[in-house]
Amino acid sequence: MALASAQPPPNKPGNPKSLRKLIQSRLGENMESQFVTVLEPYDPVPFISSVERLEAVHLGDENSVAAVAVTMADGTTDIIISCEEPTPVTVDESIEFTGRFALLRLRHGRPAMVRLAEASVFRYGHIEIVPERAAYTGTVISVDVSDPHDNRIQLDPPLPPGAPLAGRAIHFHNDLPLDTSFEIAWVTPEGISTGDITVINGFKDAADYTAGYTYVVNPGDTYTIPCEVSLDIVR
Repeated sequence: MALASAQPPPNKPGNPKSLRKLIQSRLGENMESQFVTVLEPYDPVPFISSVERLEAVHLGDENSVAAVAVTMADGTTDIIISCEEPTPVTVDESIEFTGRFALLRLRHGRPAMVRLAEASVFRYGHIEIVPERAAYTGTVISVDVSDPHDNRIQLDPPLPPGAPLAGRAIHFHNDLPLDTSFEIAWVTPEGISTGDITVINGFKDAADYTAGYTYVVNPGDTYTIPCEVSLDIVR
């Protein structure tokens, strides 16, 4: 543990010349830590009263699931569950959830809103949500960048005709150290288009432009398009 004086950004009015910082390290073998960040954008009065970590019982990796209760100044409480991978989890002995992300809003102790992503089951009290589909998944067959304004990716299976997926995110899974998520510009009969957002990573040979390209999305990559569920409870 160490204390230091650090200079904050000078371009923000009101910042002092220096701020005291605490630098803390945990060293040793087989050590793991889980960090949960709750962002509170406010001006000028904070609206979060407290953040409490909740017990989450599951069979996944110990640090792969986080659950917190965020209580607002008006008494509203948001219970947030985040899973690295869709996982069956019981939170605070009252919420059963299988999926990637869940938000339950309680107003005066009663459920007012539910938001789910890539979920297959959500239960709380008398509320039970079993979505028809948690996500669209499959494999990349080919990539076509011949039209720079219409970068196309063929998927197997292709997406259902008429599925309202334009504007949604599609996540491609591979070993590249890059963000391989794209916004779907439109759905095609064979898959999707990213519009004018290229999926080219670079040249195969920087000295020979005719050698072709490397791509951030490649045949054999898997894909996921999480489905979302919204429930607003009017009393």
